[in-house]
Amino acid sequence: MHPCRVALVRSATRRIWASRSGLYHSFSTSSRLLDDRSQKTRRTETGKRSLSPEEFAELTEFSAGFVDLGSSPKPPNKSWKVFTNPGRENRKLSQAIPVLRSASVGSLEKRAFEAPEPGTGFGGLDGDEGPSESFMPGTFVELRRRVQFAIFLGCSLITLHRNEGMVMCVVLEEIQVAGQRRIVGLTSSGEVLFALKDDVMFAVPGFISPDLAARCSTEATAQNKVQQNARVTVLKKILELANAVEKEASKMNVTGIGRAYQVLSARDPEAWGKTTTPEVARLFGGLSPTISMVTIFAAHRHMMQNPLHFVPELGYIQTKTFILRPRSECALITRVSGWTRQGSDLLKAFATRALAVIDRQRKLSVESWTEPPSQAPGTHTWTSEEVDILRFLQLSLRTRRSTQKDPYTLPQSYILRLLYPEAEVTDDLVHETLVNLGVYAPWQDLMSLRRELGFDPRPPALSPSYQEKEAIVKRSMSLPPAPSGPLGPEDLYKTDPMESFRHDFGDLAVYVMDDANAHELDDGVSYEEVIGKPGSYWVHSHIANPTSTLPHTHILARRAALQLQTMYFNHRTFPLLPTSLVHSSLPGFSLVGGQENRVLTISTRIDKQGSLREVLVRPGIVRNVIKMSYDDADLAVHGVVAQRWYPLSDAPPPAPAMSQVPDKCVQDLRVLGKIRDRMQRRRYNMGLIETESEVSRVDMPEPPSLDMTSPIFEPSEFRGFPKLDYSVHKFSANAFGARAIVGEAMKLACWGVSVWCRDRGIPVLRRASAKMVASPENWEKLYAARDEAGYVDTSTIMALCQLPIGNYSLEPSAHWALGIPATDGYTRATSPLRRFTDLLVHYQVQSHLLGKPLPFSADWIEGQRLFISRDDILKRRSESLHQRFWALMALKRQMLTTSLRRDGPNPLQQLDAVVMNPPIHNNYSGEIDVDVRIPRLGISGQLQDIGTWRMPTTRVGDRFAVKIKQIDLGVRPGLRLSLV
Repeated sequence: MHPCRVALVRSATRRIWASRSGLYHSFSTSSRLLDDRSQKTRRTETGKRSLSPEEFAELTEFSAGFVDLGSSPKPPNKSWKVFTNPGRENRKLSQAIPVLRSASVGSLEKRAFEAPEPGTGFGGLDGDEGPSESFMPGTFVELRRRVQFAIFLGCSLITLHRNEGMVMCVVLEEIQVAGQRRIVGLTSSGEVLFALKDDVMFAVPGFISPDLAARCSTEATAQNKVQQNARVTVLKKILELANAVEKEASKMNVTGIGRAYQVLSARDPEAWGKTTTPEVARLFGGLSPTISMVTIFAAHRHMMQNPLHFVPELGYIQTKTFILRPRSECALITRVSGWTRQGSDLLKAFATRALAVIDRQRKLSVESWTEPPSQAPGTHTWTSEEVDILRFLQLSLRTRRSTQKDPYTLPQSYILRLLYPEAEVTDDLVHETLVNLGVYAPWQDLMSLRRELGFDPRPPALSPSYQEKEAIVKRSMSLPPAPSGPLGPEDLYKTDPMESFRHDFGDLAVYVMDDANAHELDDGVSYEEVIGKPGSYWVHSHIANPTSTLPHTHILARRAALQLQTMYFNHRTFPLLPTSLVHSSLPGFSLVGGQENRVLTISTRIDKQGSLREVLVRPGIVRNVIKMSYDDADLAVHGVVAQRWYPLSDAPPPAPAMSQVPDKCVQDLRVLGKIRDRMQRRRYNMGLIETESEVSRVDMPEPPSLDMTSPIFEPSEFRGFPKLDYSVHKFSANAFGARAIVGEAMKLACWGVSVWCRDRGIPVLRRASAKMVASPENWEKLYAARDEAGYVDTSTIMALCQLPIGNYSLEPSAHWALGIPATDGYTRATSPLRRFTDLLVHYQVQSHLLGKPLPFSADWIEGQRLFISRDDILKRRSESLHQRFWALMALKRQMLTTSLRRDGPNPLQQLDAVVMNPPIHNNYSGEIDVDVRIPRLGISGQLQDIGTWRMPTTRVGDRFAVKIKQIDLGVRPGLRLSLV
C-alpha cells in the first residue's frame, strides 16, 4: 500500500478508537499527504485527480476495511469480553450507556441503518411494501444493511463503502416515519436507532418481556437509573446470545457446514438451488434431535457471510429460505474476480477492444436517432474470455437490496474503471455499458429480466416454456371427451358442469368497458331496478367463467397457481393463461359480443345510501355483450374524456377512432353513473380519504419485434428506438366516467362475494387494510383538505398521518380504504383470467354450487397466503420500477433530443417540485437531500444538496423551482434534481 494510505489508516484508526462510539465521520489531512501521491495519480484537464483501476481497487478494499473498523461498536478485546464477575460486567455495561449522553452524532452503524437506502426514492404511499408481520417490543432482531459514507480528505469528497453492516438489537417500538415503517431498537453497543423493517434479517420473538422493553424507553439516552438498569439487562442478554452463537458456529465448522453448498446445490450447473436455514441447521447442527434457535441463528450467519453461494430469498425473514447460485455462476464470479485481483492483461485487452465497440455504437445511436428499432450482426468479435466478462457484467446488473455482501461489486468496479476512469460506478453506468457493447438493445426492459419473476425473455419462437404451453393447449383442445372418472392433467371439461342451473340473462345489456388496447376482457356490468323498492338497484357483475372449461386439476391451472398473475410490460405481456386459450372458441374465457358467454355473475342489491343489502352468486349466460372503450363511453355521456396531458409533446398522439354509442346505451350508462356516484358518496360520508397525485404513463404504440434478441452475447449492433408516448393523469381520473362505473361495480362484487362465502363457510383469501393513523387535529385538517370527491393531495396526507399496511387474511377483515366493514371482508374475484387468487374463488364457488368437496382447504390457502403476499409485493415493486424506468427513459431521450436539435422549446427547462418528505442528511452522498414530486411530469425525484441552512425551514408540501441534474437508468432508476 502507498505510504500515504498507510499513514491515513493509522491516523484514522487512532481517531476512531479515541471516540468510543466512532463519532468521527469527516476529517481532513494535510495537502502534503495528498501531494505525495501525485506521481501515481493522473490529472484531468480541470486539475482533478483520477485513480488508476489498480489504485481504485486498492482504495476500495481499504475503504471497506476502514468502515468495518469504524462501524465496530467497541475497540477489539475491550468491553465485550466475558466477565466472570457479574458485578464488574454490570458496571462495564453501565458505562456504555451514559457515554451516549454527550453524543451529537451516532456511530457509523447507527447512521448507516437510519439512512434511507439509495435509489428507493419517494414511495411512501405504497402501504403494502414490505412484510405485514409486526415485530413486537421485546423481539430480538439482526439488522443487515449496506454501509456507505461520504467523508472529506482535504478538499476532496470520497465515498467509503462496504457491502454489509450487521447490528444486533432488541425492538423497543414499531413506528412510521415519512411513510416508511421502522423499528426503534436498542443495539448491542447501547445505542437507540431507528431502522427500516426491511433491514431485519433474523428475528426471535419474546427475547425479553414487553415490560422490560418499555422500561428501556426509546430516548436516545437513558434518562434515569431505571432505564439504565433495564438497558444493561438487555445488553447482557444480547451478549449472551452472541457468545452462544459464536460457540455454536465453531461446532458447526467441525461438523462440516463449509460443505453445505456442495451438498445442497443443484446438480445442473445452470440451475438455482434452494434450501432453508432450519434445514442447514438440521444437517450440520450435530446429533441433537431438536434444533435450537441458537443453531438456526448460527446457520443463518454462515450463509449470510457466504454470498458467493447463498442469497436470501425475497421475504427471507418469513420463509428462512436461501437460494443457491448455479455452479456455473459461482465459477464465473471466481474466474473474473481472480483476473481483477491479478490485474490480468485479459481485462486490459478487453477494455481496449470494448472502447472501440462503445464508440461505434454511440455513433450508430446518434445517426439512427429517429429510425425504428433494428438489429444486425456486429463487425467486431469477442474471445471466450471476453464473453465471460460480458456475462459477468450482465449478471451483476440485478435488482437486490444490500443486506448481504455482493461478490460482483469489486470486480465490476475494476472492469468499469478500465473503461471510464473518471466515472462513478453505478447501475446506470453498467446498463449504459451493456447497451453500448451490444449485449442489451437500447430499448431492453430490465424488470422483465428479473430472475425472481420467472419469465423467459426470449422470443416466443425460441422460448421452450412458451412452446410447451402452446403444445398443451393444442393437445387439450384436441383430446376426446374423458371417460367417467378422474380427469387427466390435460383434460378439459367437454360439457358445462353447471349447465343445469346456469341463469340466462336474455337480452339484458352487459357493458364491457376497458382501455382500447386491453388484452383480457373478463368482466362486464349491467343493472336492474328493484321492483317495489324505489331507488334500489341490482348491480350485476358478470365475470368470465374459465372454471366451467378448465378444471382445477389441469396442468395450466396448476402452473397459474405458481405464476399467480399476468404481468404487463410496455413491450410485452406475460399472461397467466396462454393467449391461445383465452382467445380460443372455448366457452368461459374472454367475453365476446354476438354469442353466448358463460359467466359467473355476482349480483349485489344496494339501497339509496349505497349500502349492501343482498347478494346472489350464480353461473350465468349473457348474450347482449356491448363492448366499448372508456373514452367512447365518456365522450358519449359527458362530451369529454378523462383528463390527461402530454408534457413532452407539442400535441397529443392521434386518438383512436371513436365508436358511436346508441342512445339506449347512453341512458343505461347514465343510470350506472348514478350508482357510481352513490357508492362514492357513501365512502365520502364515512369520512374516507382518497389519495390525489399525478402519475406518468409511457405507451409504446409499436413495440420492437420480439424476433430481435436481447440480451445477446454474439457480436451485435442496434439502430433506432421505438416511439414513446409520455402522458400524465391524476389518480382522481379513476373516479370519473366509465372507469369509475366499472371500478365501483367490481368493488361491489368483491364485497358481495366475500359476504356470500362467509355465510356458507367457504374459505377464500381476503384483502384488508387498517385506518390511517392521525391525531384528532390532523383528521380535521384532512377533512378540510378534501375536495368534493374526497381526494386529498399526497403531500398533505404524508404530512398529517401514517399510512396503513395492507395484508391478506382468510377471515373477514375491514378494508378501510374501500369502506368495507370487518364483518364482511373483501375478496378479489373479478379477474380470473389474470389473477390466480380470483380463479381460486371461482373454483371454490363452483364446487360449492355443485355440492362437491371444495378443491382448496382453509389450511392449504393459509399455507399459500405468505407466498401470495410476497409475490404480490415482488410484482408490484417490479411494475413500479418498470414504469419508472420507461418514464425516465423518455425524459432522458427528450433531453438528448433537445441537445441534438439545438433549437425549439425545452419542456424540461424549469420544473415545479413539491416536497414529499422532510430533508435528510444523505450518508451515501454527503449531501442534504429531499424527496419531491414533479406534478407536471407525474414522477418523483430527489432534490440534492439543498444546503444545511434550509433543513429547519423546509416542510412537506413546500415548492421549489428545480431542473434535472441527472437521470439514472439501470435496475434502480432515479431522477436527481437541483435548484434552479
